Amino acid sequence: MQQIPVGPSSSTVSQFSTVPQFVVIHDQMQQSWKHPVVHYVFEDEHFPFNVPKERCVLVNLNDDGESVADCHSLSHNFQVTNCKISLTPQMTASGQGKESSTTTGLMLTIEGLFSK
Repeated sequence: MQQIPVGPSSSTVSQFSTVPQFVVIHDQMQQSWKHPVVHYVFEDEHFPFNVPKERCVLVNLNDDGESVADCHSLSHNFQVTNCKISLTPQMTASGQGKESSTTTGLMLTIEGLFSK
């Protein structure tokens, strides 16, 4: 399942510092997790012609880029039940590799039901 978050226009991207860096899809029936290929498409851009629409989930982000306005699947085999953005701690190593610090990233979680 490919993921296409559609956010604010590219002219407003500088107003917020991040968009989700990690994306996971959770199949609630099979209790499985998938890490999809992600394409970010903004309002003023065209939908990529080489992405099969039946394998897409469209996610519209709010203007802050840190919350979901709406989410829906273009596939008849996958139904979205929930979509949320949460904070995810990330560990970054120092130059010598002995010390590390924690920064925070955003993770988009799409929950839904796959059918065969």
